[in-house]
Amino acid sequence: MDKLKFKQHFENSLEQLVDLTKQYCYNDLVEDLGFIIEPSGTDIHNDLDDFEKKNVTTLLQFKDKLLTVNQVVALLSLDGKVPLWINMTVYESRSDLTVIHLLCSRRLRMDNQLFYNAVKFPPFNVLVAMPPDPLRQNIQGKFDVNWKKRFDNKQKPKSLWTKLKRLWARTS
Repeated sequence: MDKLKFKQHFENSLEQLVDLTKQYCYNDLVEDLGFIIEPSGTDIHNDLDDFEKKNVTTLLQFKDKLLTVNQVVALLSLDGKVPLWINMTVYESRSDLTVIHLLCSRRLRMDNQLFYNAVKFPPFNVLVAMPPDPLRQNIQGKFDVNWKKRFDNKQKPKSLWTKLKRLWARTS
């Protein structure tokens, strides 16, 4: 798939994603978008070819960094190959930015190897991440799209400095 077609599929999928997310989430989604790319795994095993192994290593360098549309296109459309699938969800709604999470297959394929029957704009799968019941706080039948971001922040290990400050506060 050439970069122009990939970018068109990406932009069309983004429109679908925003519309779908607005149906389920009460947050305002602003038009300015940032993107987080995550490969479907970090292990580089023998089932991946050398080009795919190199690509996983490259993608891992951008983990947790906000990217633009053009940066995403440059990173995910390589020599006519694109990830076999890309799951896209809204990860965070800020007052100035809507952050989109792109979970990408580590496998790279040519356009004729993508699943056109399964999705409208391959390789993109438009999804809304539903919170589990204990984390769901509905307002008029809709939930907060930021639930995953808050959950991830709670799961991150604290730095040694934070742990020491907390310990010091308990002993004081």
